[in-house]
Amino acid sequence: MLFVNYKNKIRRFFALFVLVFKIIGWFFTRPKSQGAIALIFYGDSILLIRKALFKKVWSLPGGNSVKDEESEQTAIRETQEEAGIEIKIIKKLGEYFENKYWRNHTTHVFLAEALGAKITIDDLEIEEAKFFDRKSLPVNKGQSLKKALEFYELQNLFQK
Repeated sequence: MLFVNYKNKIRRFFALFVLVFKIIGWFFTRPKSQGAIALIFYGDSILLIRKALFKKVWSLPGGNSVKDEESEQTAIRETQEEAGIEIKIIKKLGEYFENKYWRNHTTHVFLAEALGAKITIDDLEIEEAKFFDRKSLPVNKGQSLKKALEFYELQNLFQK
């Protein structure tokens, strides 16, 4: 009986040791993740969304890439899932890096064209989605929208 108790204590100690080692290793290596967002135009309007669970700011459709998915495909898939709209990627505007939830995260930013204007939202994830005239965007912009607009304006500045 004493031997069994001793054996269980050793197992618990090693399980705890392995868990702590994994947490420390994860903290120092900072897993890498990537995702994509799309600045989507339909004529002179831009598609914006408001997520249901997070801050009530306007942002762009997008999300994390699944395993072995190209960032361009992520932008297309996420837009379809969140707003029900098919898009055509025009070009990559840029990418930005951040430490997000204790991991190194890269967000790829694309310029895209909506192939239609009929929006169908996913009620669980998205509270609202609509097209805004590009000259009268809402004041409460999320970080992703601000970054994408910066990239867009920089590229237009250099093309003139």
